[in-house]
Amino acid sequence: MSFSLLLIFSIIIFLFSLIFLFIGINARRLKYKKDYFPNVSVISWFWKDGNIIERKIKNFLSLKYPGKFEIIIVDNASQDETKKICEKYVKKGLIKYYRTKKEYDRKAYGLDEAIKKIAKYDVLAMTDPDGICDKNWLVKLVQPLKDKKVGATIGLTHCGNFNKNFFTKLRAVEDEWVYTICLLGRIFGKDVQFIYGANYAVKRKALKEVGFHGKKTLGEDIELSINLYNKGWRIKVVDADVWQEEVQSIREYIRQRLRWQDSAIGLFKFYSNKIYNVFKKNPFGLFSLLIFSSIQIFSFLSLIIILGGLVFSFNAFLFGVASFFILNVAIIIGLFRFKRIHLVPYVPFFIIIDPFLVIYCQLVMRYLKFLKRKIVWRSLYNGYYHAGSKLILK
Repeated sequence: MSFSLLLIFSIIIFLFSLIFLFIGINARRLKYKKDYFPNVSVISWFWKDGNIIERKIKNFLSLKYPGKFEIIIVDNASQDETKKICEKYVKKGLIKYYRTKKEYDRKAYGLDEAIKKIAKYDVLAMTDPDGICDKNWLVKLVQPLKDKKVGATIGLTHCGNFNKNFFTKLRAVEDEWVYTICLLGRIFGKDVQFIYGANYAVKRKALKEVGFHGKKTLGEDIELSINLYNKGWRIKVVDADVWQEEVQSIREYIRQRLRWQDSAIGLFKFYSNKIYNVFKKNPFGLFSLLIFSSIQIFSFLSLIIILGGLVFSFNAFLFGVASFFILNVAIIIGLFRFKRIHLVPYVPFFIIIDPFLVIYCQLVMRYLKFLKRKIVWRSLYNGYYHAGSKLILK
C-alpha cells in the first residue's frame, strides 16, 4: 500500500514539475508602447543606510524620463550620515527629504507620511534603498498605468552583487526565478501578481482607496496587493529593471527570511477573508502565484521521492529523478531567455541547498513563536542594514 502511495505522490509532483517547465518556457519580456508619461513621485525609504544613500540619489538623478518626476528620500530617523548627505542635495534643489520624528518598526508608516505630506504627484514609484534602477526604469514602469483598471505595476528585480561569493550566486538564481521568470511566465489567463517592495509603482487614487500601505505585518507590499485586488484593481508586470543587493551569508539570510515568513503568517492571520475573496474571483491565478514561486518546496519533495524510491519503488525513483531534472531545466530555460547564462552552473546547487535553508528558517520561526519572541527589522552589517557592495548590472 505504501509503495502505491509513494508512486502516486511521485506522479503528482512530476505533473507539477511540468507546469514549472511551462512557466520557464512561457516567460518573456512584455512590450508596451511608450506613450504615457505622467508626473511621478519617485520614493525610497531608508533606515540605517547612510553607506548607500548617495549611490541611490545619484541613480535616481540619472533616470531618463520625458515627464516630470520628483525624488523623495524617506528617512526612518536613522542615526547615521543619511541626514547630512540628504541635506546637501536638498540645498541644491535636487531632492525632497522627509525624516520621521521617531524610528518606526516597519516601512509603511514613514512611506505613507511622506506620501501624504510632501509627495505632490498622482503616480508613486518606489524602490528599496539598495536598488539600482535601469536608466529607462521609470519610462517602462508607468506604461500599464494608462489603463484605468490598473492600480499598480511591478518591475523585474535582479541580484546585483551575485559575484560576491557562492551564496550570493544562489540568491541571484532565486531572484531570477521569483522576480523575473515566474512573474512573466505566469502571465496567461487572469494572472494574480503581488507587489514586491523593491520595484513598483502605484496610483495615488488606488493607494488612498485601500487606506494606504498595510501596517499589520512587516510586509506592507503584500498587504497592499491583497487590498488592491479586493477593491477591484489590477496589478501588472512590466520589464522595468532594478538590481538589488542580496544578503551575503547564511546568517543574514536567516534574519531576512524570518521577517518574510513572519509577514506571511501575519498575512493569513489578518487577511484570510480578503485572500479568500481573491481566490473566489481567480482561484488558478492565486494558486499559481502561491505555489509556483516556491520552487524549493517541489525540489525538496522530489529529493524525498528519490530517496524513498531507492528503498521502496524504482518507478517512484524514476519519477523523482525526472521531476528534479525538469525543475532544473525550467530555471535554466528562463535564465537563457533573460541572458543570465552566467548563473546556469549554480542552478543545481540552488535546487539542492535552498530547500534545507527554507526548512531551517521555518523551524527557527516556530521556535521563536513558541518563546513568544517578536520578529523585527535588524541591521545586518555593523550598524548598517546593507553592506554597500558594488552592484553589477548584468
